[in-house]
Amino acid sequence: MADSYSHPQNIFQSKQNLYRKAFEKFTQRSKVLSLVRIIHFAISIVFIIYLANERLQIESGVFAVFSVIVFLGILKYHNKIQYLEAYYAALVKINEDELSRLSFQLVDFEEGKDFVNHEHPYTSDLAIFGEYSLFQLLNRTNTQVGKMKLADWLSNPLSKRTIHNHQVSVKELAEKIDWRQSFQAKGHVHKVKKLNYVNDLIEWTKAPSLLSKAMCLKLSVIQLVMAVLSFFSLFYFIANSYEVLLSEDYKILLQFSTPVLVCLLVNTILNWSFQKKIIELVKKTKHDSNELRGVESLLASIEKEDFVHKRLKEFQHILKKDRLHPAKEIKKLRESLDFLDTGHSSLANYFYPILNSLFLLDIFLLIRLEGWKDRNTVFFGGWVEAVGYFEALSSLAAFSYSHPKYTFPKIIDESGTISFKNLGHPLIEPDTRVCNDISIKSDDIILVTGSNMAGKSTFLRTVGINMVLGLMGAPVCAKEAELPFLHVFSSMQTQDNLSQGKSSFYAELLRLRQLLELIEKSEEPVFFLLDEILKGTNSEDRHTGAVSLIKQLGKLNAHGLISTHDLAIGKLAEQDNAGYIQNYSFNSHVEDGDLKFDYKLTAGVCKEKN
Repeated sequence: MADSYSHPQNIFQSKQNLYRKAFEKFTQRSKVLSLVRIIHFAISIVFIIYLANERLQIESGVFAVFSVIVFLGILKYHNKIQYLEAYYAALVKINEDELSRLSFQLVDFEEGKDFVNHEHPYTSDLAIFGEYSLFQLLNRTNTQVGKMKLADWLSNPLSKRTIHNHQVSVKELAEKIDWRQSFQAKGHVHKVKKLNYVNDLIEWTKAPSLLSKAMCLKLSVIQLVMAVLSFFSLFYFIANSYEVLLSEDYKILLQFSTPVLVCLLVNTILNWSFQKKIIELVKKTKHDSNELRGVESLLASIEKEDFVHKRLKEFQHILKKDRLHPAKEIKKLRESLDFLDTGHSSLANYFYPILNSLFLLDIFLLIRLEGWKDRNTVFFGGWVEAVGYFEALSSLAAFSYSHPKYTFPKIIDESGTISFKNLGHPLIEPDTRVCNDISIKSDDIILVTGSNMAGKSTFLRTVGINMVLGLMGAPVCAKEAELPFLHVFSSMQTQDNLSQGKSSFYAELLRLRQLLELIEKSEEPVFFLLDEILKGTNSEDRHTGAVSLIKQLGKLNAHGLISTHDLAIGKLAEQDNAGYIQNYSFNSHVEDGDLKFDYKLTAGVCKEKN
């Protein structure tokens, strides 16, 4: 990797300064264009009034049309500048956020509260979601589908092949910092805070069509013919309106107005015939235009980039299937839906109903959207999936880039040994982080003893959170690592539930039963993390129950770590047929009257007491 890759903090600071200058440039340009628009509007009004007063109607009309065209050109350019202003503001924010993550200032980042599940095998215990969580450290997504994809990888075991693909893809994307940040910025510009409206559109594409292909073809011909007839009949009426106004003969009025009235009548009948389908279409396609713009922009970025890894190319191939251009197709969908929403909005102006009566706009949009649906229904879900996939992968890549000393674990067979060298907790700052080595065979149960505050619980969480990282294809906070493919389970923070009449002890029993049920139904080994088991009962029952549970777990397809204050449990390793039990401990010592902890894992049962 490049030397700069070893100093991410300097890179982020440099990029932040660079993008801030670009942001300030476009902000100033935007202010100038706002002033130009006002001046142009004012001058245009003055000249139009002047020409009208001079009875130069033709010149006044031509100048008015010219002024409108110029104004629209300025407006279009201003919109482009405003987008670039927002884009560079997003890039400034992205690098500011990266610096905040490096200093572990996570309070302002999204916590992923929607994904908190206290019944999940491990997410609640290991700070996967919530305040000061792994999700906050990883998440760079902007769409709901991207967020859900990242949350899914954090919550559910992936296949060995998928983990390998993620590792290779993350390594490639990590070095593409400019593309990643541009991709993230484009999503940030169009970020929405509500739930994913795109899911509703996916459901719409899967729903039965409102019109058959044959009906769409017939209706498109009818709509085109009636629109043309309405246009010429209206033009005919307007062209002769001066003669109608001067004449007091109603026959002349009837002569010139009959064609347009007939067209309006026919169009009204057609609109009424398809009104129910139009209303149903509006309900099913209700969307957030900003989010669709985001999907469109992100798809364009994915389409244009040159990727190396096979899996990334496969997603690009999905996007380019049947020679479709997803970004352009999404743009067509967005424009049609925006037009339909505008026409049926309570805030819609009065022009749409008039134009709809003349040109059958509702029917035109119905035909166009049904055609889009028929053409893209097979692909739309895959396009959205690709956006979420790349957002989630980019999150892991950004995490990898920010921590170049982290390592990608080697994924080995299920019967292999879990091995970490210089293992630390990724949510603890490097200056205060204490790292340890650990090796756990496929049939080992590690008993970790030690006094309060010695580091037992933190160590269990350290192992667990790195297992989650490694098994989703991300780098782990260690110098070296080997992980077999398995399921993770933890029981560390069981709480009582007064509304359900559950004590903390009973809640822990239910949690342990959940562990045994997972082991029974799982084809892969289960790796468990049990902190102070049966702590809610008296010491004698706790000891008896813990010994019984450990012996039971020793016979099952499971292994893991168990922390305890009960030093007597450590004697299990001395008993016959208990070679699967290994003792480790965290110790303390008194120095100048103060209790000191080194948080280093040592072999054997704890020898010190508080």
